[in-house]
Amino acid sequence: MRNADTLSPLRKALLTAHVASAVSVLGTDLVLLVLGISSVGGADPRTIYPAADLIATWLLAPLAILALAPACCWGSLPTGACSGTGG
Repeated sequence: MRNADTLSPLRKALLTAHVASAVSVLGTDLVLLVLGISSVGGADPRTIYPAADLIATWLLAPLAILALAPACCWGSLPTGACSGTGG
């Protein structure tokens, strides 16, 4: 396995983006878990469901895509498929 010092700058950037967005997805899931527990505990559903919907729509979905995109693109970088140039 290569040392972290020998990684290319592009690979470091992709790895950083992947790890940061994956950790953000976990944090967003934790927020949704807290909202779900509070709704079971008797919180007003008219408050909980719209908040959970906004978090899932505007945070969770884009972060999940962002977490997967660097991993998907890294495998296709040598062929240029990620940039749309083919190869």
